[in-house]
Amino acid sequence: MITVTKGENESAESLIRRFSRRVVQSGVIREAKSQRYYRKDINKNQRRKNAIVASQYRAKRAASFSKQR
Repeated sequence: MITVTKGENESAESLIRRFSRRVVQSGVIREAKSQRYYRKDINKNQRRKNAIVASQYRAKRAASFSKQR
């Protein structure tokens, strides 16, 4: 649990800003978003195929972008 104590001359806005920064740094939101939906684990071969397809797509897109300029 993340707690923040207010300083003597600290405004409410700066307290909220400091709290928000600590929440982001702790990774609580990122972890909650990643666990929001269940994703079935894929095997190593499928991961390789996906990586190859993605790299081919990026290369094709970069080539078409360089032709436009």
